[in-house]
Amino acid sequence: MPNALAYCLVIPALPDFLARYPDIQLELSVGNRTVNLIEQNIDCVIRIGELYNDALIARSLGELARVTCASRSYLERSGQPAHPADLAQGHTLIQIVSPAPGQRVVNELYRDRQVERINAQWQFAVNDSMAARTAALNGLGVVTTYRFLVEEYLSNGQMVELFADWSIQRIPVHIAWPENRQLPSKVRIFIDWARSLFNQGE
Repeated sequence: MPNALAYCLVIPALPDFLARYPDIQLELSVGNRTVNLIEQNIDCVIRIGELYNDALIARSLGELARVTCASRSYLERSGQPAHPADLAQGHTLIQIVSPAPGQRVVNELYRDRQVERINAQWQFAVNDSMAARTAALNGLGVVTTYRFLVEEYLSNGQMVELFADWSIQRIPVHIAWPENRQLPSKVRIFIDWARSLFNQGE
Protein backbone atom coordinates (compact mmCIF):
# COMPACT_ATOMS: atom_id res chain seq x y z
CA MET A 1 0.00 0.00 0.00
CA PRO A 2 1.39 3.45 -0.88
CA ASN A 3 2.78 5.36 2.09
CA ALA A 4 0.44 8.33 1.76
CA LEU A 5 -2.71 6.20 1.79
CA ALA A 6 -1.49 4.04 4.65
CA TYR A 7 -0.39 6.82 6.99
CA CYS A 8 -3.09 9.39 6.28
CA LEU A 9 -6.22 7.40 5.40
CA VAL A 10 -6.13 3.68 6.17
CA ILE A 11 -4.20 3.35 9.45
CA PRO A 12 -6.15 6.16 11.20
CA ALA A 13 -9.36 4.21 10.41
CA LEU A 14 -8.07 0.81 11.55
CA PRO A 15 -9.22 1.05 15.20
CA ASP A 16 -12.81 0.91 13.94
CA PHE A 17 -12.09 -2.01 11.58
CA LEU A 18 -10.24 -4.10 14.18
CA ALA A 19 -12.88 -3.41 16.82
CA ARG A 20 -15.62 -4.57 14.46
CA TYR A 21 -13.67 -7.68 13.43
CA PRO A 22 -11.62 -8.81 16.45
CA ASP A 23 -10.92 -12.23 14.90
CA ILE A 24 -9.09 -10.73 11.92
CA GLN A 25 -5.32 -10.32 12.04
CA LEU A 26 -4.14 -7.70 9.55
CA GLU A 27 -0.59 -7.56 8.23
CA LEU A 28 -0.02 -4.38 6.25
CA SER A 29 2.93 -3.91 3.90
CA VAL A 30 3.57 -0.20 3.36
CA GLY A 31 5.68 1.16 0.52
CA ASN A 32 5.59 2.57 -2.99
CA ARG A 33 7.26 -0.35 -4.73
CA THR A 34 5.36 -2.73 -7.02
CA VAL A 35 4.99 -6.20 -5.51
CA ASN A 36 4.21 -9.65 -6.93
CA LEU A 37 1.13 -10.77 -5.05
CA ILE A 38 1.48 -14.45 -5.89
CA GLU A 39 5.21 -14.81 -5.23
CA GLN A 40 4.96 -12.85 -1.97
CA ASN A 41 1.68 -14.47 -0.88
CA ILE A 42 -0.13 -11.14 -0.56
CA ASP A 43 -3.93 -11.29 -0.47
CA CYS A 44 -4.68 -7.91 -2.01
CA VAL A 45 -3.06 -4.61 -2.85
CA ILE A 46 -4.15 -0.98 -3.00
CA ARG A 47 -2.58 0.96 -5.86
CA ILE A 48 -2.68 4.55 -7.04
CA GLY A 49 -2.81 5.17 -10.79
CA GLU A 50 -3.73 3.06 -13.76
CA LEU A 51 -3.41 -0.72 -13.50
CA TYR A 52 -1.61 -2.54 -16.29
CA ASN A 53 -1.59 -6.08 -14.90
CA ASP A 54 -4.18 -8.29 -16.63
CA ALA A 55 -3.61 -11.04 -14.05
CA LEU A 56 -5.33 -8.96 -11.36
CA ILE A 57 -8.99 -8.44 -10.58
CA ALA A 58 -9.46 -4.81 -9.61
CA ARG A 59 -12.21 -2.73 -8.04
CA SER A 60 -12.22 1.04 -8.03
CA LEU A 61 -11.90 2.80 -4.69
CA GLY A 62 -12.42 6.22 -6.24
CA GLU A 63 -10.21 9.05 -7.41
CA LEU A 64 -7.80 11.33 -5.58
CA ALA A 65 -8.07 15.09 -6.07
CA ARG A 66 -4.77 16.92 -6.57
CA VAL A 67 -3.57 20.46 -6.04
CA THR A 68 -0.56 22.57 -7.02
CA CYS A 69 0.78 24.51 -4.05
CA ALA A 70 3.83 25.92 -2.29
CA SER A 71 4.76 27.08 1.18
CA ARG A 72 4.13 30.69 2.11
CA SER A 73 7.86 31.12 2.79
CA TYR A 74 8.73 29.92 -0.73
CA LEU A 75 6.24 32.33 -2.32
CA GLU A 76 7.50 35.24 -0.23
CA ARG A 77 10.98 34.50 -1.55
CA SER A 78 10.18 33.64 -5.17
CA GLY A 79 6.89 35.42 -5.84
CA GLN A 80 3.47 33.93 -6.51
CA PRO A 81 2.86 32.83 -10.12
CA ALA A 82 -0.45 34.01 -11.55
CA HIS A 83 -0.47 31.60 -14.50
CA PRO A 84 1.00 28.09 -14.93
CA ALA A 85 3.34 29.43 -17.61
CA ASP A 86 4.89 31.73 -14.99
CA LEU A 87 6.51 28.71 -13.33
CA ALA A 88 9.11 28.63 -16.09
CA GLN A 89 10.31 32.08 -14.98
CA GLY A 90 12.52 31.50 -11.97
CA HIS A 91 10.47 28.95 -10.07
CA THR A 92 11.57 25.54 -8.81
CA LEU A 93 9.50 22.35 -8.89
CA ILE A 94 9.61 19.43 -6.50
CA GLN A 95 9.51 16.43 -8.81
CA ILE A 96 7.73 13.24 -7.82
CA VAL A 97 9.29 10.19 -9.44
CA SER A 98 6.91 7.63 -10.92
CA PRO A 99 7.05 4.01 -9.69
CA ALA A 100 7.94 3.14 -13.30
CA PRO A 101 11.76 3.15 -13.48
CA GLY A 102 13.27 6.43 -14.62
CA GLN A 103 9.99 8.25 -15.16
CA ARG A 104 8.73 11.42 -13.53
CA VAL A 105 5.12 12.34 -13.06
CA VAL A 106 3.87 14.80 -15.70
CA ASN A 107 1.17 17.21 -14.52
CA GLU A 108 -1.16 19.17 -16.75
CA LEU A 109 -3.67 21.87 -15.83
CA TYR A 110 -6.94 22.44 -17.67
CA ARG A 111 -9.18 25.50 -18.04
CA ASP A 112 -11.86 25.75 -20.69
CA ARG A 113 -9.99 24.48 -23.76
CA GLN A 114 -6.56 25.45 -22.52
CA VAL A 115 -4.00 22.88 -21.44
CA GLU A 116 -0.84 23.92 -19.61
CA ARG A 117 1.88 21.50 -18.59
CA ILE A 118 3.52 22.34 -15.26
CA ASN A 119 7.04 23.03 -16.38
CA ALA A 120 9.98 24.53 -14.50
CA GLN A 121 13.45 23.67 -13.30
CA TRP A 122 13.72 21.15 -10.52
CA GLN A 123 16.46 20.69 -7.95
CA PHE A 124 14.91 17.95 -5.82
CA ALA A 125 13.10 14.77 -6.88
CA VAL A 126 11.66 12.07 -4.65
CA ASN A 127 9.60 8.89 -5.08
CA ASP A 128 7.25 9.49 -2.14
CA SER A 129 4.38 11.98 -1.92
CA MET A 130 4.76 12.52 1.81
CA ALA A 131 8.44 13.33 1.37
CA ALA A 132 7.51 15.76 -1.41
CA ARG A 133 5.01 17.42 0.94
CA THR A 134 7.69 17.81 3.61
CA ALA A 135 10.04 19.31 1.04
CA ALA A 136 7.36 21.80 -0.02
CA LEU A 137 6.58 22.75 3.57
CA ASN A 138 10.26 23.57 4.01
CA GLY A 139 10.32 25.88 1.01
CA LEU A 140 12.08 23.70 -1.56
CA GLY A 141 9.64 24.54 -4.34
CA VAL A 142 6.23 24.12 -5.95
CA VAL A 143 4.60 20.70 -5.70
CA THR A 144 1.59 19.04 -7.29
CA THR A 145 0.29 16.43 -4.90
CA TYR A 146 -2.83 14.84 -3.44
CA ARG A 147 -5.13 17.35 -1.81
CA PHE A 148 -5.74 15.20 1.27
CA LEU A 149 -2.01 15.37 2.07
CA VAL A 150 -1.90 19.17 2.22
CA GLU A 151 -5.45 20.17 3.19
CA GLU A 152 -4.43 20.91 6.78
CA TYR A 153 -1.59 23.18 5.67
CA LEU A 154 -3.74 24.99 3.11
CA SER A 155 -6.31 25.63 5.84
CA ASN A 156 -3.83 26.99 8.39
CA GLY A 157 -1.97 29.15 5.86
CA GLN A 158 1.37 27.34 5.85
CA MET A 159 0.80 26.45 2.21
CA VAL A 160 -0.96 28.32 -0.57
CA GLU A 161 -2.92 26.78 -3.43
CA LEU A 162 -1.82 27.95 -6.88
CA PHE A 163 -3.99 28.18 -9.99
CA ALA A 164 -7.25 27.46 -8.15
CA ASP A 165 -9.23 28.36 -11.29
CA TRP A 166 -7.54 25.52 -13.19
CA SER A 167 -8.32 21.81 -12.81
CA ILE A 168 -5.93 18.88 -12.53
CA GLN A 169 -6.72 15.34 -13.57
CA ARG A 170 -7.71 13.14 -10.65
CA ILE A 171 -5.79 9.93 -10.03
CA PRO A 172 -7.66 6.59 -9.74
CA VAL A 173 -7.21 4.24 -6.79
CA HIS A 174 -7.89 0.50 -7.01
CA ILE A 175 -7.86 -2.49 -4.74
CA ALA A 176 -6.76 -5.62 -6.59
CA TRP A 177 -6.08 -9.32 -6.07
CA PRO A 178 -4.91 -12.27 -8.23
CA GLU A 179 -7.59 -13.44 -10.64
CA ASN A 180 -7.10 -17.16 -9.98
CA ARG A 181 -7.11 -16.95 -6.19
CA GLN A 182 -10.10 -17.92 -4.07
CA LEU A 183 -10.34 -15.12 -1.54
CA PRO A 184 -10.97 -16.02 2.11
CA SER A 185 -14.00 -14.36 3.66
CA LYS A 186 -11.76 -12.23 5.90
CA VAL A 187 -10.04 -10.75 2.84
CA ARG A 188 -13.41 -9.96 1.28
CA ILE A 189 -14.42 -8.22 4.50
CA PHE A 190 -11.32 -6.01 4.29
CA ILE A 191 -11.95 -5.25 0.61
CA ASP A 192 -15.54 -4.20 1.34
CA TRP A 193 -14.37 -2.09 4.29
CA ALA A 194 -11.69 -0.37 2.18
CA ARG A 195 -14.25 0.50 -0.49
CA SER A 196 -16.60 1.99 2.10
CA LEU A 197 -13.70 3.92 3.68
CA PHE A 198 -12.79 5.60 0.41
CA ASN A 199 -16.45 6.31 -0.38
CA GLN A 200 -16.71 8.19 2.92
CA GLY A 201 -13.71 10.31 1.97
CA GLU A 202 -15.09 11.47 -1.36
